Amino acid sequence: MSSILDIVQQELSGGSIQQIAQHAGVDPSVAQRAVETALPMIVGAINQHASQPGNVTGAQPNATPFGDASALLGGLSGMFGDQAGGMGGVLGKVIGSRQAEIQNEIAGATGIDKDKAARILQALIPMVMAALARRTQQAQAPQPSAPEARP
Repeated sequence: MSSILDIVQQELSGGSIQQIAQHAGVDPSVAQRAVETALPMIVGAINQHASQPGNVTGAQPNATPFGDASALLGGLSGMFGDQAGGMGGVLGKVIGSRQAEIQNEIAGATGIDKDKAARILQALIPMVMAALARRTQQAQAPQPSAPEARP
């Protein structure tokens, strides 16, 4: 099974980096560097959050450490604009107190201001959550059975 980072990288193929760049008002090469910087930190924060008692909700079939993530499988679709600005609740839940640290790392690695770093971070969270939901669904999918051995 692919790691979350691998799945997110797959979702970034195509026009996703361009969309992130447009959302943040930066060049696509800057957006790519920002994504490469932020992604491991976001995944680490998710893992840290999930390891805390009471944060994993395993009773639901599509549960992630943040509840039912099946609605996030659309990736970036519809996550920009007003919805992206409203991601503060999810953003805070996903990366918690590390938000400022991650924004500073993005700004330092790319030379952009913290506002643009925050916009990139807001765009990445839905992608990471969608990748997490996809990974959960893959893990729960029935595995094909091996054919029975015939004498």
